[in-house]
Amino acid sequence: MLIARFFKYLLVSVTLIVGKQSYGQGLTGDYYNDIYLKDFVLKRIDATVTLNGYNEGPAPGVSEDYFSIRWYGEIFIPKTDYYVFHFTVDDGIRVWIDEKKIIDEWREQETAHYKAKLNLDGNRYHAIRIEYFNTIINSILNLWWESPEDAYTIFGYEVYRSQRPIPVKYFRPFHTEPTKVDSVKSLPLPKPVIKKKKLPSNKSLVRKDSLWVKDKSIILKSILFAQSKPELLPASYVELDKLCDYLKKNTSLNITIKGHTDYAGDSLDNKKLSLQRAQAVANYLIRHAIARERIRTVGYGGSKPIAHEADRNLNRRAEIELK
Repeated sequence: MLIARFFKYLLVSVTLIVGKQSYGQGLTGDYYNDIYLKDFVLKRIDATVTLNGYNEGPAPGVSEDYFSIRWYGEIFIPKTDYYVFHFTVDDGIRVWIDEKKIIDEWREQETAHYKAKLNLDGNRYHAIRIEYFNTIINSILNLWWESPEDAYTIFGYEVYRSQRPIPVKYFRPFHTEPTKVDSVKSLPLPKPVIKKKKLPSNKSLVRKDSLWVKDKSIILKSILFAQSKPELLPASYVELDKLCDYLKKNTSLNITIKGHTDYAGDSLDNKKLSLQRAQAVANYLIRHAIARERIRTVGYGGSKPIAHEADRNLNRRAEIELK
């Protein structure tokens, strides 16, 4: 009897594990070769909602410019509380959660930041749908959230919540588009006004997605670190690889990497952490054949904030200067 029960338990456990893995994690992404979500190209499951300026299309068969994407699926909310969703985008975006539109910026624009604060029921999935289009030059879209799981407290009082990418474990795709997403899809698509963006005047010194300009400190928005640690997160590698390629093509340029932290906490600890983060970026460049003598690192701690209060997590950043 005990042996029979053991094998029955093992069979059930294996079935549950296989079933869970077969469902997949991420959101369903539909890709289109126009800005109106009409000229369908492909469907796939994306682990993250991230675009960081492509020199080619964002997916096989999708053009580099004038494309659109629709992501849809469900997001798990672990705890009943308020959540703040942050979007960095260039060009247009609109977002629904449970068929409620929370972001509607469907137009051509330079890189901008938007956020929406929602009270959501916990321990359940909520429908999510994100639509995006890009015209030319920049294809940028990054999604983060402030969750009660990441709240920083002192003596039981919440001080602030860190902003971070939503873990893929909280996303799951729809196997087929549900009726409620179809109903949203049937809404009329506003046609954005297309006007030609300004191209950089000095193409030899400004990358196509305008991230680096000579003699200016530029924030690397896609360089992410583990919380309170100098460890680079894998999501940073795409942007760092592009930086490596740029430095290899422009061998006369030297680089200064500037590390920054939030201003909360001990100032000496913050300065040490900021320098360690700058060095982590430098080590990545060195491992990818950028000469050590071309690289300088400096840590400013929290002495040079660019945001305060609710947005002060933006102070945790890396900057570069090219000369």
